[in-house]
Amino acid sequence: MPTMKLISHSIEHSETHLTKAKTGLDLFLKRQDIGFSQLPQRKKLWSDSFELGRKIRQEFTDLVVIGIGGSSLGVRVIAEIFQTPQSTHRLHFCDNVDASEFRRLLTALPDLSKTAWLAISKSGNTIETMMATDLAHQIYQRQGLRFFDHFFAVSELKSSPLFDLAKANQRPCLEIPLDVGGRFSVLSPVGMLPAAFLGLDPEQFRLGAEAALQNKDLITQVVAQTLQSFERQEWISLFWYYCSWMKNFGGWTQQLWAESLGKKSDLKNQQAPRASTPVSAIGACDQHSILQQVMEGSRDKFVIFTRVKSAEESDLILSKSLFPIHEYLQGRGLGDLLSAEALATSQALTQVGVSNLVIEVKDLSAKTVGELFMFWQLVVAGLGQCLEINAFDQPGVELGKRLARQILQS
Repeated sequence: MPTMKLISHSIEHSETHLTKAKTGLDLFLKRQDIGFSQLPQRKKLWSDSFELGRKIRQEFTDLVVIGIGGSSLGVRVIAEIFQTPQSTHRLHFCDNVDASEFRRLLTALPDLSKTAWLAISKSGNTIETMMATDLAHQIYQRQGLRFFDHFFAVSELKSSPLFDLAKANQRPCLEIPLDVGGRFSVLSPVGMLPAAFLGLDPEQFRLGAEAALQNKDLITQVVAQTLQSFERQEWISLFWYYCSWMKNFGGWTQQLWAESLGKKSDLKNQQAPRASTPVSAIGACDQHSILQQVMEGSRDKFVIFTRVKSAEESDLILSKSLFPIHEYLQGRGLGDLLSAEALATSQALTQVGVSNLVIEVKDLSAKTVGELFMFWQLVVAGLGQCLEINAFDQPGVELGKRLARQILQS
């Protein structure tokens, strides 16, 4: 059963937009050229992720994920939610070409001999990933260690610098399917191998993804509400997560939304419809940073709240307050306060005319996280279909890549 539901919305759904959203989602789900929605049926990808992830877990205590963008953001979500200070196995990330951060990473690794390195790149030729892999190899050489005993890869299974390196050194390389884009790949070995390394069961993520595919009504409602927000010229979509462990999920959502929907041309090579800019926030923290601007600034925002029911439950109950003015908090827990603030913020926005909707999820189990990943991918795919754009390319980022290579080669 789906663990997500829409619990409130400030503006009623338009039947026209609901019909358009349903048609768009149905058209997308009939496509055979885009494979992320078919991942739950591709059982070998899940079993391969489980087997290799557990094998790495048996041999190593630390795993460094070398990747950027869609090759890292989803894995960071998994680490943030499931890795704890008590975890016996730890994920680390090399996902930016920042020398100071790389040095800090090296000092944080307790034992290079017990550390594995996982290079992830769909194309197998991502410049940042290639350089970080080279540097890791160089460090191991200087320490007299065999780097390729510690090296693993995830990429398309076709000739590329990364795939060829793994093959030449007889190292495992799991598959990113050709029909699954990088930012849609977290439910492939990109995310599931690191999940298995942490001791999680990828099957639970798969079951959650299947649940999302069955929750078409919620997907169409969110797509319809978003289309209506575009018509109201609300050009900022604010994803507000009322759970501290979803900060990286906000970053993952931003990439998914921005790269998929921000297009210059539509499928007919005409000017594409305008889509919103994504912004993410964490409640209740950001009530003290951006709420003022949302409440009283320009009416150009559509706020999508996500509340996590388990985060609003707590056995840490205040028996007595030190502050007489706050005696009403006695007998309450932190979860009660978070719940009250989430409800009050959405109600306040509704009262002043800021459109919003509220989604509730049961918890942040592996199954629910798998459902969240698939749900938002389907929302974005449905929006792309409705807007008649290609939601699965990113031509706007290619020029910068070419210019960077030219600068380095000059």
